[in-house]
Amino acid sequence: MKILILQHTATEGAGMVLDWCVQKGVKVSYINLYEPHPEFDLDELVQLVVVLGGPMSVNAENDYPWLKPEKHFIRQCVEAQIPILGICLGAQLIASALGSQVVANSEVEIGWHKIEGLTNQTDVFPLPVSMPVFHWHGETFELPSHSVRLAKSDACANQGFQLGDKVIGLQFHPEITVNTIEAWIADAGESLKPSKYVQSPNEMRAKAKTYLPDSKALLFEVLDYLVK
Repeated sequence: MKILILQHTATEGAGMVLDWCVQKGVKVSYINLYEPHPEFDLDELVQLVVVLGGPMSVNAENDYPWLKPEKHFIRQCVEAQIPILGICLGAQLIASALGSQVVANSEVEIGWHKIEGLTNQTDVFPLPVSMPVFHWHGETFELPSHSVRLAKSDACANQGFQLGDKVIGLQFHPEITVNTIEAWIADAGESLKPSKYVQSPNEMRAKAKTYLPDSKALLFEVLDYLVK
C-alpha cells in the first residue's frame, strides 16, 4: 500500500499517521505545499490520501496560490474514489473543493475539548458518543452536499463529516503528538490567550498525557476504515 500526504507547513506534520504507516508497512510520499512549486501528481499506486492541517484559510487563494490547484487535486481524488482523510484545514479543503463554504467559527477552539458522536448509522464511521480530542482552529466548514455529519462540540457544530465510504473530514486533530503540541504552542507565542475554549499551554500538556493514547487509537480506526 502507498499513502500520499498533503502537508501545508513544516510544523504540521503527519504525527501518528506515520505510526500507522509503520505498523501497516505502508510506503509514504508527500506533496509539501510549503515548498516552491508543488506538483500535484497522483501515483496510480496511491491507495489513501491524507490532507493535513495548517494555519491558513482555505479562502486565502490570493496569498497562497497553491490552494486552487490543491482543491482541484482533492476533487480529482474524490471523483476517482480514492480514500481520503482531511484533518482540520484538510477537512475544510475537502469541503471547499466540493463546493461548501468555510467560514469563521463563533469560537476559537484550542486544546482538549470533547466531541459528541452524532450518528448510529451502520454505513458510516462510528465516532465515540463522547471523547476529548485535540483542537486548534478558528474556522469551520459547512457540510458537503450528500455528506453525513459525524460529530459536534460545544464550540463548533460541525466536527466531522463522511461522504460515501471513502471520504472523511475531521475538524479536530487525532494525529497529534506531544512534540506537535509543543511546536504549535511555540509558534503561537504570546498570541495564545486562554479563554472559554482556549486552554493554557500547561493545561494542554497535562491533558495530553491522559488523552493521547485514545486519540491515537481513534486515528488508527479511521485509517483502517478508509482502506478496508
